Amino acid sequence: MRKDGLRPKVDDYLLTHMHQGITVGELADHLGYHEKYLSARFKEETGQSVKKYVDGRKMERAKYLLLNTDALVMEIAENLGYAEVQNFYHVFKGFTNCTPTEFRATYSKKQEFDV
Repeated sequence: MRKDGLRPKVDDYLLTHMHQGITVGELADHLGYHEKYLSARFKEETGQSVKKYVDGRKMERAKYLLLNTDALVMEIAENLGYAEVQNFYHVFKGFTNCTPTEFRATYSKKQEFDV
């Protein structure tokens, strides 16, 4: 991918706005693009939608927080900009095929034995 592509710009935005509910429209406004143009260009460059990419980055952060903190799932959901914890559970399960609670229980135990 080109260095001047959209992914680095989206990543920069996510670094400082990960805790917010991020819409494609807000991201497009911030980057100075029309929402439809941003969506089409991002999909062309990365092969995935902006929303799927943002959700994926948030789920990577959620997995890190689940394994490396004692934060409640509700707190992690809020920290990642999800107003409804049920929505967070739904998105998380879509990416990992398990709930956040199941993920923490499964992988934190595995890490204990990998030491």
